[in-house]
Amino acid sequence: MMVITKGKIFFLYLEYLGLSGALGLFAAFIHYLLGDLLGIAELVNILLYWLLYSLVAAVLAYVVRRIKGGWTWKDLGFRTHRSWGRDIWYGFVIASLIYILTFPLEVTLLPSVAKLAADSMSSLLQLSLIVLIPAVGILSLIFGFITGAFHEEIWYRGYLQGLFTREAAPAVGFFFSLIIFSLGHYFSHPEWSLLNVLNTVPHAIFYCLAFYATGSLLVCMVIHTLSSFIIPTIAIPLYSKGLHGESYIIMAIFWGVFLVICILGKEEIRELILKTIELFKKSGWKMSLLGILLGVIGLLFVWGRQVFQSQVNRGIYLLVLSAFTVLALGASFLYKSRNSKI
Repeated sequence: MMVITKGKIFFLYLEYLGLSGALGLFAAFIHYLLGDLLGIAELVNILLYWLLYSLVAAVLAYVVRRIKGGWTWKDLGFRTHRSWGRDIWYGFVIASLIYILTFPLEVTLLPSVAKLAADSMSSLLQLSLIVLIPAVGILSLIFGFITGAFHEEIWYRGYLQGLFTREAAPAVGFFFSLIIFSLGHYFSHPEWSLLNVLNTVPHAIFYCLAFYATGSLLVCMVIHTLSSFIIPTIAIPLYSKGLHGESYIIMAIFWGVFLVICILGKEEIRELILKTIELFKKSGWKMSLLGILLGVIGLLFVWGRQVFQSQVNRGIYLLVLSAFTVLALGASFLYKSRNSKI
């Protein structure tokens, strides 16, 4: 039986904070390189930035976990649950289930989401619908995957959830990843309303459950990409063109299509339910509370970091972040548990 001590949790947490700091430093460097030095066009800059960020997040997490815990790439989630085709189907089924369950919230949010889209891509919305819908669809898939699903699933599910699931309990990894990822959008998207942020919670629940059930980042990335695909692709263009009734009708039609997909994918949903029960049975309420506590502390840390960044000049912030990163990672490497290797 794995022995879980306060010291072990503390130094695992330091490892997470240290890697977060390292990624923050890398992000600052890439922003400077791509924007200030190379002057790359904005859209290309965004894609390159998140691709590089995703790759570095994967490599950093792998190297640290390889040294400290003997992880392989499969342990980080770079594996299939059954096969490529069946994992993609699994992702379609769970993404459909998310849409069905969150449909009332999506309908409520459509006007505000359409307004945000109109503000950010007003020139694109001038196109005719016959061109606009496929264009937005392609852009949604590309940007949704590269700027969201790819790096977020590697970091929040593959590394963060995987680390605390293995070294503490499944519920610790589940709640920690859930809270940091979903409510963390409050800090990363200041233009969002509170309801927009809360809408990420049910999505995050299924991302975390799917990762525990399958151990596959492919499944999670498919779910993540598709679960936010239909609204921007069809409903937002229609709503932005003043076709409000039509946009809601289309959303309702897709609800029916996704219901059929869920019926066809009942075995995948059944597996997810059984794994969800297993997750909490294995962990117990104390580990669930620990995961919630770690998530709340993580949110406070993100808030404090943002406040500090806003109060000091950039050079001092980067210097302090560098020092903190070295100290946190150094301390986590020096610590050795008596009962298990972390």
